Amino acid sequence: MGTPLNDFRLPTKEEVSHTKASIIALEADANSLRTTLTNNQRRADAITSELARLQDELKNIHTQNNDVSKRMDAIDTDVLRRRAWISPQRTLPKEMLGEIFIAHVRLDWKAPLIDASVCKRWRSTALSTPRLWSFLRIPDPDVPQELTSLWLKRAGNAPLHVHISYVDVTPEHLEQYRDVYCMKFKPWPTNLHGLSYSKLEKLILDHDDASMDHLARDVFTTFGRLRILHLHWFRLSRRPLLQWAWDLPPLEEFHIAGASWVWIDAVELIASSVKRLAIDMGDVAPPPPPSIPVRTIHLPQLTYFAYGAQSRTLMVNDAARLPIVSRILQAPNVEVFEDHTVIPLETSIPPEDNWNFPRLKTYLGRTSRELAEVKTLYPHVESITFVVDSETGVLDVASLIDSATEGELDQLREVDMYLGAPLSGHPMIKQSLRKYVTAKGKALKMNYHSGRDETPHQKCYFGFPCCGTYDAMKACAE
Repeated sequence: MGTPLNDFRLPTKEEVSHTKASIIALEADANSLRTTLTNNQRRADAITSELARLQDELKNIHTQNNDVSKRMDAIDTDVLRRRAWISPQRTLPKEMLGEIFIAHVRLDWKAPLIDASVCKRWRSTALSTPRLWSFLRIPDPDVPQELTSLWLKRAGNAPLHVHISYVDVTPEHLEQYRDVYCMKFKPWPTNLHGLSYSKLEKLILDHDDASMDHLARDVFTTFGRLRILHLHWFRLSRRPLLQWAWDLPPLEEFHIAGASWVWIDAVELIASSVKRLAIDMGDVAPPPPPSIPVRTIHLPQLTYFAYGAQSRTLMVNDAARLPIVSRILQAPNVEVFEDHTVIPLETSIPPEDNWNFPRLKTYLGRTSRELAEVKTLYPHVESITFVVDSETGVLDVASLIDSATEGELDQLREVDMYLGAPLSGHPMIKQSLRKYVTAKGKALKMNYHSGRDETPHQKCYFGFPCCGTYDAMKACAE
C-alpha cells in the first residue's frame, strides 16, 4: 500500500513516485471489481429472464396437464363404456355364464343370490340354471320352509348338495340328494329306512353322542352310488361285526371316528375299493380281547391313510394303538400317511410287517421326536411334515438333514416344520444344510412355519378338505 501519508510535510520525490504507483494499482483493482460487478449483473439479469421464462413454461405445463387429465378421464370413461359393451355378461352364452356361476357357488353357497342381483341378464341366467340352486345349506331349523321349498324348486331335477345341521329330512327330496352333511345327528329316523338314496355319493354324519347300534342291517342297501362316508364321533357297537356295515357299497373314502375298536370289521368289508381311509380311535381305547386273532387286511387301492387319536391334544397311549396293530395292514400303494400316534410302531409286531408302505411319498407326523422311527420305516419318503419339539427340535431336524445327506433318506425333497420359525437361522441347521448342498449339489426345501394352527391335524380331522368345511360350518351353527 506504500508509505502512510503525512499531511504536515511535503512528500519527497521517492514518496511521490511510490504514491503514483499505488494509485495506478488501486485504480486497476477498482476497474477489475467494476468488471466483476458488471458481469454479475448481466448474469443476474439473464437468470431473472430465464426464471421468468421457466415460470411461464411451468404455468403452460400445468395448464396442459389439466387438459390432458380431462382428456384421460374422458378416455377412461369411454373405455369403460366400450368394455361394458363387450363384457362377458353381454357376449358369453347363457350356458357358459351359468357354468361360471356354478364355479362361484362352490366357493360361496350364497352365490346364487349374489349373482342374481347383479343385472337383469344375470338374474335370468341364474334362474334358468338349476344346478346353481342345487347347493343348499340349512344352518338351523328356523330357516323359512318357503325359502327352502323355493330353493329346491329352482334346483329342478339337478342332484342336490345339501348341508344340514338338524335332522328334518323331507322324504320327497331324498331321490335328489348327492352330497349331504348331517350335523348334530340324532339316531337314524326309522321312517327313513327303506327309502331310496339312489343319487347319494357323499354322506357325512356327526354327533358327539350318537350311536349306530340300532341301525338295521339293510340301512345302506339303497345307497348304491355312495362313495364317500364319514362317521364322526360315534359310539359303535362292540359286537364282532357291525350289522349295518354288511351292505356298505364299494366306498372310495371312509372316515370313522369312534371310541371302540370294532371299526376294523367295516374296513375289511370295503378293503378292495377304499382309496382314502382315516381312522380316529378316541383318547384311550381298550385292547381287543386276547381271543381276537391277528389277521392281514389287504387294501390294494389305498393311497391315503390317516390314523390317530380323536382328542384335539392328539395324545394317545399304547392301548389305543392295539386295535390297528392287532390286524396287519397290507397297503402297498399308500402315498400319503398321516400318523397322529406317539410312535408308529407296536413292538410286538416286526416293522417289516406293520406300517410297511413301500411307495410312501408324504409323511405327516406329530412331532420331531418321531423322526428316528420315520427314517427307519420310510427311507424312500419324499416329503415330511411335523411339529418341532420345543426341547429336541434342533437336534431332531439337524439329524434329519444329515440322514438325507448321507443317503439314508435319499428321496427326501421337502420338509415342513410347524413351530419351526426359530430354526431357520440356527447355526446347526445351517451347517447341516450346507453339507447337504455340498453332497447333493442342490438345496433341500425347508418350510419354516411360525405357528401350529395351520397344521392339517389341528385344523380338521386328518386333513380331509370336507372335514375342514365341516368344522367351519359347525362353528357357524353354534
